[in-house]
Amino acid sequence: MTFTLPAAVRLAESLSSAIEEAVTRFPRKHRYAFGAELRERAWSVLSIANLAALRPERRAALLEELRDKVDDLKLSLQLGKQMRAFVSFRQFEALYRDAAKLGQQVGGWYRSVIPPQGQSDQDVVPGQRANTLSARSASIYEANA
Repeated sequence: MTFTLPAAVRLAESLSSAIEEAVTRFPRKHRYAFGAELRERAWSVLSIANLAALRPERRAALLEELRDKVDDLKLSLQLGKQMRAFVSFRQFEALYRDAAKLGQQVGGWYRSVIPPQGQSDQDVVPGQRANTLSARSASIYEANA
């Protein structure tokens, strides 16, 4: 039986690789301080994603941590853009798009692992969403939109 890695882990691998490549082209003043920090965050994301794939008993906690790490990575990428560490805006944009895709993958993976939470005390049938009650103002807004 073969084991295939989830899409989020494969995307984290390619993003880490792309960040490694981008850091080598940073200006000297950013390569060793900011570049090292960015690479460390990318490797941390990859490591936690890999652990979440391999450890089903700890998956929920690891995916929560992974969500936070991906957000930190995206924030670091934005900071790098403001510091003009990237060679071009195109390079930043490609990395940020991959990081955003990774965030979406991790979010979907997290939602598939964590049971739905709603306001209803009734048992939720597997494969269905929990019953969520809306406020009257929300219903009126949706009806008039």
